[in-house]
Amino acid sequence: MKFIYVDNSNLLYGGRGVADSAGWSPDYNALRLLLCGKEAVICPRPKIFGSFNNMAKFKSIIESAGCKLVGYEKNNGNTDDYNYASKEKKVDVAIAHQITKDAYSSKIAREHDEIILVSGDRDFVPVVEDLVEECFIVRIYSWEHTIAWELKNACSQFISLNAHLDFLNCKT
Repeated sequence: MKFIYVDNSNLLYGGRGVADSAGWSPDYNALRLLLCGKEAVICPRPKIFGSFNNMAKFKSIIESAGCKLVGYEKNNGNTDDYNYASKEKKVDVAIAHQITKDAYSSKIAREHDEIILVSGDRDFVPVVEDLVEECFIVRIYSWEHTIAWELKNACSQFISLNAHLDFLNCKT
């Protein structure tokens, strides 16, 4: 079985970088099909993590694609949600927490199930290193220009999203 955790900011802004277009937007149905493959019918709902300006709108889009939104409202006037570079603070920690909680609660079977993380962020290196050392299969999907080399080296397998840019682009 595949357990999927998606850093929406990495997916969105990385895709825009590869497409060289601010109009590129992820198709969450296509993402689910790509990540779940033949197991799409039995695959647990991918969890999409992020900060959004309009939670209700994104919840509808993401849930209609068979995914689960784990999000935070953006622009609520609270600058504590972002660091000096305006980068999200809660999201990466929430993803790391959920992955470790799922892995160590016996929800994910070592050497059998797959943990799929869509992100290239180096913040995940300690978690990924620990999981791989503990015999969990961890596959990282990321854009080639956003993957931290440390994360690429720590995981069981790295899969580039670059070849799937057009497939993952929302056409509407």
